[in-house]
Amino acid sequence: MGKVIIKFSDNHLESFKCKSKERASEIAGKRNKVVEYNYYEKNERIPQLKKKVVEKKELTFEQMEAIISRM
Repeated sequence: MGKVIIKFSDNHLESFKCKSKERASEIAGKRNKVVEYNYYEKNERIPQLKKKVVEKKELTFEQMEAIISRM
């Protein structure tokens, strides 16, 4: 049994079990605001999304003074 992963217009994902690509298209067709869907077979690898890593930058003393002086 495979899986269908549906991406909606508000960027959230849902997954459902199904047996074929045809059934996957039926499942996606019954839902509102579907942007895209992908069907994966039983032993096929499902790609994982990577999260962005945001590095916090340290402010120099001069930059802190400039921010304070603007207020």
